[in-house]
Amino acid sequence: MSDQTVYRVTFADGSTCHYGVESLAKASARGTGKVEAITVRGTPVHPPVHLVRSEPTIDIDDRYAGRLALLLECMLIDPSGYWNEAAALLDEYKAEWDKVNPQPPTFMGEPMPPERKARLMAMIAKRKEETP
Repeated sequence: MSDQTVYRVTFADGSTCHYGVESLAKASARGTGKVEAITVRGTPVHPPVHLVRSEPTIDIDDRYAGRLALLLECMLIDPSGYWNEAAALLDEYKAEWDKVNPQPPTFMGEPMPPERKARLMAMIAKRKEETP
């Protein structure tokens, strides 16, 4: 028999959920739930889940997370004043991700019609022009 640590989240309404990764438990709790580590004896039914992230993806997230969060908060205060800047930063973030993990040439699983792709490219170009 082996011991395994799991993390139980207890929400305000008393419901619980268990995770094999502490960071996922904390994210699920969202500041309102209580996270506690529990040691379970015996053979685990499911192997623990570990998120695999490569260096380029960690670097992208580290560079953009703070700025995206700040712009989101600014948009909550003044949506019209920060909309273009936030949209441009989000486009930049997506472009960085596309370099690491390119999206398929489809739209929601279906081939993108040429006129739709042209509208999308025009919208992206216009957004770049409007952003100082």
